[in-house]
Amino acid sequence: KDGIIKNRYVGRTFLTTDENERKTDIFIKLNPIKEVLKDKEIILVDDSIVKGSTTKRTIQMLKNAGCKKVHVRISSPILKHSCNLSMDTPDASELMAYNRDVEEIRKSINADSLYYISMEGLLKACGQDEFCDNCFTGNYPIEPYQEDLWV
Repeated sequence: KDGIIKNRYVGRTFLTTDENERKTDIFIKLNPIKEVLKDKEIILVDDSIVKGSTTKRTIQMLKNAGCKKVHVRISSPILKHSCNLSMDTPDASELMAYNRDVEEIRKSINADSLYYISMEGLLKACGQDEFCDNCFTGNYPIEPYQEDLWV
């Protein structure tokens, strides 16, 4: 049985710029089924932790629904660097992993355990190594955009 019903009409919550709107979106997006979750120890799998607010609220929602423990597994390495080549990611100082190790992130989001895939594990899973990994490693494939250089 599914323990969470996901509203597919709510988009990526981390892209919402207004914090109050993000809070509302999270509670509209994910609906816990208390009868299924009560007294369960679950594993929450997500693609990444950007700012951490969505993950933190999701864990709190699951615990409020009766979960005994919530373990988190992230299918990307730790996102430590902002990216100006793709999606609108925040300044590095706004990222959950900025100046934090995994244990500090785990405590911040109130997870019972937290594991990320390693960079090596991601490369192995993808079967290739020809893609941008800047947000994980800080190695830009090209010179980063600098506004003062453009006329």
